Amino acid sequence: MRRLAARLRPRCDGGKFVTVGLMLAGKGEPLSDEAQDIRQEMLPCELTEPELRARGDEIAKLVGDQEIVELEKKEAAESHNAEIKSLVGAQSTLAKQVRERREYRMVDVRRIAVENLKLIRWVRADTDETVRERPMTEEEKQIHLFPAAPDEAKVSGTES
Repeated sequence: MRRLAARLRPRCDGGKFVTVGLMLAGKGEPLSDEAQDIRQEMLPCELTEPELRARGDEIAKLVGDQEIVELEKKEAAESHNAEIKSLVGAQSTLAKQVRERREYRMVDVRRIAVENLKLIRWVRADTDETVRERPMTEEEKQIHLFPAAPDEAKVSGTES
């Protein structure tokens, strides 16, 4: 019986691997068609000059594509970060309102002179709650000593 050598002979065609056959030991002759065990295996092959150029062009394109995608990623991240910051701000505002059970709104406030206490008081128009007060200035005390007639107050602009 003839001994089969386990020497494999790869054949490359344009960078693609094709069939591999077994040879007779010591003779370098291929086996007959009936005795051949043919299969494909991944084996190294030398690249031709056109193949090297094509791969060089391909890697250059891939590097450019990567730079574009990274730039788009950065721009998207900046956009998303701004949107996230806006959402966090809205959440913080609502959380504070819920936690404190109140919010700030524009409310009408009346300025009232309390002559007997010599105070100027600001009072909410909707609840009559005192918002703040301060002592009258000397000028404000004088205005209340000699109140102007209603028509004069409108003309002089001293009506409170």
